[in-house]
Amino acid sequence: MGLAASYRTKFLKRELIRRNMIRRGDMIIGKYKSQSTGKIKYKVSLVLDWVPFRGAIQERKLYVFDLDNLYPQVLKRLIRKVGGLEYTNTGEFTYMRVKMGEGIRDGNIIFNKYIRDFIQEVKGVWKTYTLKNYKEINLVDFDYGSIFNQKDLPPRVTVLDKLNDVEEKIDDVEQQLMNEELGEDSAKKLRVELDKLGVEKEKLLRRKAQGKLT
Repeated sequence: MGLAASYRTKFLKRELIRRNMIRRGDMIIGKYKSQSTGKIKYKVSLVLDWVPFRGAIQERKLYVFDLDNLYPQVLKRLIRKVGGLEYTNTGEFTYMRVKMGEGIRDGNIIFNKYIRDFIQEVKGVWKTYTLKNYKEINLVDFDYGSIFNQKDLPPRVTVLDKLNDVEEKIDDVEQQLMNEELGEDSAKKLRVELDKLGVEKEKLLRRKAQGKLT
């Protein structure tokens, strides 16, 4: 259909990644060499799964939707079915990704629950690629705001943004607790809120320590 060119105009940014960094739900672009014809073409793909889940890259098969054959509004319908989008990161690269899970069984669950019927409905989009033949792969931050309303998108907020927000709230509550005219009931509620904020801060600090950016 030639729809890939339209998708490429909606790339916000992209970054070259190693093939073992690809995750389900990622949109990628790279050079693919066809095993049958030997021709090399740029392919824009939505990653669905791969086999084997672990093991040598040279042996892996990549299951994707070829976005050259998938209208954006049909992609939107699929994304809603599988659970929406998330703002995430791979290394230092932050981007929007389709939520498809990261566990070893999640690929089969998503396929049996959503993808199997979908590929019967939309012919020609399901592709199996030999991963070693997919070269110069770039991870894409696609502008999903071009197909969704902004209110339906997750916020582009980082761990540091969230930490700053929580710390400001903690400071505000602590200032309120210093008020000598504060009643006992109000003080009790504020201390409960402060405990909750403390727990949230610890979770965010753990994510930061793990190298999570979002």
